[in-house]
Amino acid sequence: MLIDEGSASASEIVAGAIQDWDRGWVIGRRSFGKGLVQEQYPRGDGGALRLTVARYFTPSGRCIQRDYKNDHDYDHDADRRYKNGELSDASKIKLADSTKFYTGQGRIVYGGGGITPDVFIPIDTSFSNDFYYGIRQHIPQFVTRWTESHRQPAFSTPLAEFVKHFTVSDEVLEELVRYAEKQGIARSETGLKQCRAELKLQFKARVAKILFGDEGLYTVLNDDDPAVEKALQVLRSGQPVATRK
Repeated sequence: MLIDEGSASASEIVAGAIQDWDRGWVIGRRSFGKGLVQEQYPRGDGGALRLTVARYFTPSGRCIQRDYKNDHDYDHDADRRYKNGELSDASKIKLADSTKFYTGQGRIVYGGGGITPDVFIPIDTSFSNDFYYGIRQHIPQFVTRWTESHRQPAFSTPLAEFVKHFTVSDEVLEELVRYAEKQGIARSETGLKQCRAELKLQFKARVAKILFGDEGLYTVLNDDDPAVEKALQVLRSGQPVATRK
C-alpha cells in the first residue's frame, strides 16, 4: 500500500490495519495523522456543527490522530516536515508517542501521528521551486482549453498507445508559460529549467485524464513514480512482510 504525507483518514486507517496484521507492505512516507470520528448536527441558521465524538485505533491499539492543540502547527504540518527534513530522510521522523505496539508477527510499530511506512521513499525535490508551484495550479484549465483546440491522432488511440507516443513539446510548454504569465505568474528561466520535465509530465497526465479519466491520469503519473517502482520490486521479490519471531 502506498502512502505519503497527504494520505489521511480512511486511507491511513486501512494502511494501519494492513501493517498491524502483516498482510502487506506499506511504502512511502508517514501519513497525515487524522483519525477522528465526527458527528454533524444541523443548526437553525443553515450551518452545521461537526462534533468530534471518538477516535479511530488500528487493530494493535495505535491511535493515528496527531496532536492538534496548536492550530498553526496542525494546519502547516506538511511544511514543517519538509523543513525539518523528514520527507527526505527517514531518520528524521520524530515519534510523537514512543509506546511500542506489536503486529501479528511481533514487529514493533508506533502510533501518535500517522502511519510510518515499512519502506521509506524520499520526496523528490529536484523540481521544487516557487515558479513550479505557481504555474502548476494553472495546468488543469490551460490543458482543458488546449486539448479542445488541438485534436491529435494520439487522442483516439488506446491508453497504452497514448502513454507510449504522446509527448509535450517545448512549444506547447511555452504556451503554458505565457498563459500563466497572463494569470500573474512571473516568468523564471531558472525555475523553468529546473522543473521543465515535471511540468511536461503533469501536462501529459492532465491530457490523459481528459481522454481516459482517472485511469489515464494515474497511468501517466505512475509510469515513472519511484514509490510505484519500489512497490513492484518488493512484490516481485517474494520477500515476506514478516516472519513470526
